[in-house]
Amino acid sequence: MTQRTNEYAEALFALALETDSADAFAAALKDMTATLKEHPDYIEFLACYGIPAAERTEALEAVFSDRVPEYVLSFVQLLCEHGQIKSIFDCAAQFEALYLESRRVATVKVTSAVELSDDQKARLAEKVKQLCKRDVLPIYEIDPSIMGGVIVETDGKVIDGSVKRRLHEVKDVIDG
Repeated sequence: MTQRTNEYAEALFALALETDSADAFAAALKDMTATLKEHPDYIEFLACYGIPAAERTEALEAVFSDRVPEYVLSFVQLLCEHGQIKSIFDCAAQFEALYLESRRVATVKVTSAVELSDDQKARLAEKVKQLCKRDVLPIYEIDPSIMGGVIVETDGKVIDGSVKRRLHEVKDVIDG
C-alpha cells in the first residue's frame, strides 16, 4: 500500500467516525469491492482516461447510489476522478484494518494441513481470543506442506504448532 492509499483510507475512516457510520461504511466498501472484483472490466472502464471523468463517476452512481452511503460513493468517485480507482481495493483493506482495530478485533491467520471442522475452528478461535485478550477474526488457509497441526499468526506473532516445524526440530537435534 502506498502512503496516498493510507491517507485516503484514514480520511474516509475519520469521516466514518465523525458521522457514526463506521459499520455502514465498512459494509459498503465490502459490497463495492466484491462487485468490482467480480467485474474487472468495470474497473478498466472506470480507469480509462479516454472516457470523461463525469461519465465514469455517473456510472458509479448508477450502479451504487442505492446500495452504499453517499459519503462512500463520493469517496470512490473521488478516487475515479483522480485516476486512483485501482487503489480502491487497498483503500478498502486499510479501512477494514482501521475499523477492526477500532473495534479491538485482531485478524488471525490460521494455517492448517487440512480443512478444520466448524467445531475445531470455534475452539481454536476461542483459545486465540483468550491469548489475545480481544475478539478475533480468523482467516483460515490450507497448506498441506505443514503436514499436520496449525500455524497461528496475529499481531506480528507466530505460533507454529506444525508437524513440519517439529520434524525440523528433531532433525536439528539429530544433526547436533
